[in-house]
Amino acid sequence: MKAKLILKKAAIYFLIAAFVVFIGLIVMTLKDNKKYNDYTSFSAAPHGEKALYLLADKMGYNALRFKKTVRFMPDGVTMVVIQPDTDTLYDDIEIKYLKMWLEKGNSLMLIGDDNNNFNKLQEKLNAASERNDSSPLNWSIYKVGQGKIFVSYGLESFLNGGLNDSDGAVSFIDVLDKIGSKTVYFNEYYHNLGEGLTIRDIIGFPGELAIFQIILALIVLYFAVSKRFGKPVTVFEIIKRKENENIYALSNIYKSSKANSYVLDVMFRRLKRDLAKYFGMDSMPENDELISAASNDGRAANMDLKSGFVRCENYINRDSKNMQEFIYLATWIEKIREEIV
Repeated sequence: MKAKLILKKAAIYFLIAAFVVFIGLIVMTLKDNKKYNDYTSFSAAPHGEKALYLLADKMGYNALRFKKTVRFMPDGVTMVVIQPDTDTLYDDIEIKYLKMWLEKGNSLMLIGDDNNNFNKLQEKLNAASERNDSSPLNWSIYKVGQGKIFVSYGLESFLNGGLNDSDGAVSFIDVLDKIGSKTVYFNEYYHNLGEGLTIRDIIGFPGELAIFQIILALIVLYFAVSKRFGKPVTVFEIIKRKENENIYALSNIYKSSKANSYVLDVMFRRLKRDLAKYFGMDSMPENDELISAASNDGRAANMDLKSGFVRCENYINRDSKNMQEFIYLATWIEKIREEIV
């Protein structure tokens, strides 16, 4: 039984290892296919452009590879496109952003062997022929807004296999010098090596920051609602209700028994205690003392304590059942308490 279990585990590990090796071979194959595509700066084969890429780097330029649509190409650089895939480069949306990029004053170096295809591109970009350059191989110059396109149809002179035996190297560096930008992008997007358009490209850094803040806020909210901050406090005594709550509870009982005079008496005595506290008196004063103190206080002078006190005393002493008078006095008492408490 134990030997059978060991055999089963070994078979599982073998299948996992075989699967990993299989995936690795696929990835390596894909990398090799990308790396050695013709006319790319990755390829060291005779029809590659790696020598031209390294030449730009050795001559003091910041040579970089670019794998995205021209929509994300930075300004102030030179873009090099060599024998591009026409379906990718001549796409209407790509042409739209290429034209916008050139009109801002940027420069494109286009190297190929098909004059007819470039005539279509020239028409789509509305590029105006400016002049022929005096560099070796006679580059044609076209103007698009503030930018320029430098075109050469001598493709063979710029390939790895023909660079040493022609004026291609001298001509390429001469044009770069005339453009004046120290950063050169070899755009491999037009050789179908592009990364395509990602959500990160669309939203940009502000969008990334906003998403990060939202995620952080959700994490904080999760911890805030799911966990206690600190230990719970144990209470070993019954918490009594506030005095006002007790008074209102008692008043409700009195109201239920139709004892309006008792209710008003409770409220009236509470009012006098609050007034005594408000006027800074230690003991429970007489009505006259409270009325006298109110007459000397600017805020309490307009409360008409004398008249209200008399009406309250009459209602309580006579055990009146007049509901309208009760409602008026109860409202008057609560209004004064709101002013002083």
